[in-house]
Amino acid sequence: MKLKGFHFADVAEIQEALTDELKKVQKEELSVAFQKLYDRAKACINANGAYFELKKGTCLPRVSSI
Repeated sequence: MKLKGFHFADVAEIQEALTDELKKVQKEELSVAFQKLYDRAKACINANGAYFELKKGTCLPRVSSI
């Protein structure tokens, strides 16, 4: 997205700029992103909210050194 560093006059201007940028995203790309978000959320829920770190593209529970 090319919105970083821009200053907007009001909320309506922000919404319009963001909508324009989102329309540029391919549907398949958005679908993949939401699937990854869903998978990460499901992993966190299954771990009862334990902290996760990204390792080689997957979320793994951080091992405590204690």
